[in-house]
Amino acid sequence: MTKKWSQCARNSERPEAELLVKVEMADTREVWGVIGTGTITSAVVTGALTSPAFKDRVRFVVSPRSAAKAEALAAQFPDSITIAESNQAVVDAAKTCLVGVLPKQAEEVLSAIKFDAGSHVLLSLMAIVPSTALAKHTGLPASSVFRCIPLPSVANHSGVTILSPESATFHELFDALGGCVVARDDHELSVLMTVSCTMGPFYYTLKTMSDFVASQGVDPATASKFVGGTYLGIAKDAHGKCGDPAGFEELIAEQTP
Repeated sequence: MTKKWSQCARNSERPEAELLVKVEMADTREVWGVIGTGTITSAVVTGALTSPAFKDRVRFVVSPRSAAKAEALAAQFPDSITIAESNQAVVDAAKTCLVGVLPKQAEEVLSAIKFDAGSHVLLSLMAIVPSTALAKHTGLPASSVFRCIPLPSVANHSGVTILSPESATFHELFDALGGCVVARDDHELSVLMTVSCTMGPFYYTLKTMSDFVASQGVDPATASKFVGGTYLGIAKDAHGKCGDPAGFEELIAEQTP
């Protein structure tokens, strides 16, 4: 239950006399849990709570891990974030649980939590922990275990998230956060994930070009703005060809030799 305040007249004889009356209203939003409040899980929560499609449908109970990030989320979304006392308290409060701890901590953290195999659904944001291991550590059936690979940009409803296997609810979530593609199994997810692994080299390329331009006497701010803006335009052109297997080849052919 959440407590909300409304203003009303004390009685019909004195309509000018108003007071604040505390009214308890049932919160009908679904509760989702977050185990491991790190950078990626924070991005997903932020994206969901700023999405027109989800902000009025869910609220989150988050673990105390990474206290600074958990407190930052609670400060930003005070009506939608509750910080739990423990990981078990998260699971006790929510049937849908997002897990984003470090992969090396997965077994220790998940094995210590009591899940209900008949009702809990797990969405793992951990890149290299396979579905079989997740099911083993939690005691959940394979049909209740899902994996996803979102990027930090989902906080701004941008970028495409890999989901495996298909889930109508999670597919809708990530569509609202920028887009979603479904991997049929762990192997396909791993193959697709190699694309997101180029994020660091991509940023390094931008920095290298910006540094070079600046080294030739161009103002560093101008260099940075031009390089970033140029690649944003290139990326938008590429995005326009999404879904067309021949699209990228067509863009290559359009370039001046």
